[in-house]
Amino acid sequence: MAGVVKADRQQEVVSVELPAPPGWKKVFKADVFDKYILSNPMAYVTLGILKFQALSILILLAERKLS
Repeated sequence: MAGVVKADRQQEVVSVELPAPPGWKKVFKADVFDKYILSNPMAYVTLGILKFQALSILILLAERKLS
């Protein structure tokens, strides 16, 4: 699952957009505010992707069950 990651150091936000797999409904977008990790942008981006891939999969599964 490929995602789009945008980092904004001034606002201390990394936003992760994950496309839904075929047949699934939504794109899940979230902002991460773990400020302490901003000193290492690659670790920040990697953690953000891992966190929100897991979260988005759970949300998509829940939506799929409900519909």
